[in-house]
Amino acid sequence: MHRRLALIMSLAFLGAAAAQPVIRTNQPPVLNAASYVGPELLGSGAGVAQGSIFALFGRGFGDANAFTPALTYPLQTTLGGVSVDITVGGTTTHAIMLNVIYGVQINAVLPSATPVGDGTITVTYQNQPSAPAPIHVVANSFGIFAANSEGQGQAAANDVSFNANSIIHTFHPGDVAIIWGTGLGPVSWDETMPPPNGSLGNLPAPVTVYVGNQPAPAAASDYHGRSSYAGLDQIVFTVPSGVEGCYVPVAVKAGAVLSNFTTIAVSSTGSTCSDSILGQDLIDKLAAGQSVSFGWVRLEGGAYISDFASASFNRFTPDTAKMASFGVSQGYCITTEYTYNGPFPNDSTLPTLDAGPQLTLQGATGTFQLSQNYPAGSYFGVLQASGSATTRVLYSGLAFTLTGPGGGDIGAFSTTRTMPVQGGQMTNIGNYNTRPRNVDLTVTWDASRFTNPNGVATLGGLSEVLTADGTQTTAFAELQCTVPVAPGQFTIPAWVLSSLPPSGIYLARPTGYMWLGQYDTPTTFTATGLDKGLISAAEFFLNVVGYQ
Repeated sequence: MHRRLALIMSLAFLGAAAAQPVIRTNQPPVLNAASYVGPELLGSGAGVAQGSIFALFGRGFGDANAFTPALTYPLQTTLGGVSVDITVGGTTTHAIMLNVIYGVQINAVLPSATPVGDGTITVTYQNQPSAPAPIHVVANSFGIFAANSEGQGQAAANDVSFNANSIIHTFHPGDVAIIWGTGLGPVSWDETMPPPNGSLGNLPAPVTVYVGNQPAPAAASDYHGRSSYAGLDQIVFTVPSGVEGCYVPVAVKAGAVLSNFTTIAVSSTGSTCSDSILGQDLIDKLAAGQSVSFGWVRLEGGAYISDFASASFNRFTPDTAKMASFGVSQGYCITTEYTYNGPFPNDSTLPTLDAGPQLTLQGATGTFQLSQNYPAGSYFGVLQASGSATTRVLYSGLAFTLTGPGGGDIGAFSTTRTMPVQGGQMTNIGNYNTRPRNVDLTVTWDASRFTNPNGVATLGGLSEVLTADGTQTTAFAELQCTVPVAPGQFTIPAWVLSSLPPSGIYLARPTGYMWLGQYDTPTTFTATGLDKGLISAAEFFLNVVGYQ
């Protein structure tokens, strides 16, 4: 649901009605407003940074039927009758309010004067205070804003002429680029007012921008500090040589804390990139000013304990091309963090298309449903054979037919795929291995066992954070690398591996995994309302791995 950039630009949000101030306690209540990543996933030193924009969740935060933005300076500490107090070490500060969203979310600036340490945060509405909730304040913990409003995929990034980066407006090696986020650290001026002229300068925390698998080169013109808005930071860096792709990962280490991962689009020449699953034909249409509609179905066997099927149907325009984020480009890795943020709907501005209330997948091992998520156009199903002890159903060589009944945007369709031959088992990663997160990890395999030994494979991993009693997952991070098969090995850099949280232990087994597999060549399907429909399939080898 959350358009992070709208924290500043005051766009409308969706939410749920509520009656009285209650800060949520079943998930982290206070998050960086750009990344939405909980501190348990960012490791030691993470928290809510002094001077940063934070998002606070609950209910009863003001009028349940109103979006209340701060429209003018000076910013206030009360907005729509709602205020937020933070107490750390006996000192209380008052959050600088940016907006209050239909009673369920508050976006505000944590005053730079708030002491570092553990404390409490309280919401008051019409003189009724909530119960206090915990907050951990740190000097810096940076989050990158993303185009999809979820802290994932295409970064909120632009060139020096403020043209937004996307698959149809790429950066080039050597270009100066700007990314936007929050959490670089405290400032000394009055944060209820725009930063004063002449005060902007690099904030003291050391900053490293990782682009692809390497740090961006430092340059005298680089800048990391406040923008002209309260709490909003910008980082200026130079795109390094040797990187290319529609989905080149970008992450920032500010101080000792690594940010969320996002991507940028980079090409050596021209203004478009060429490795998106959309295909060059649809990219060219977008670059020519046209809109495109695209459907993509994925059948994935063996990547987890159960098999999965997912589908997405999207319409993209030149303006929303920055939301066409699909994975990570060849030779790179990206980590996606998932903190359970509560029952909030997704951003209704995502360019999705309705293909019907559910999709049906049928094969020799059973019939399965892919349920529609909100908003319409996104489908997902956990596939498990009824009455069977096994959780696997997508086996090599079996054919499956996917049918869609049609919906408000996409007509009825049916397409059949045969699962590819399994291949690509890791040769140096065994079950129940423990891997250090601060050391480069080289994974090896026998390239001759792949269906396409000259193609690419997906190398993945996952690590879960458990509750104190070890019975429930509270958050997890997933690693995805797109790797060339032919070399028979790939090295995951330590700085990437460190973005996975330490694995929990459940029934004496680590709650971490690593898998390797290869998607076959996608095949097309047609439906009214689609410019292109693709279906891909892969079967993975999975091992239980602990990350420590």
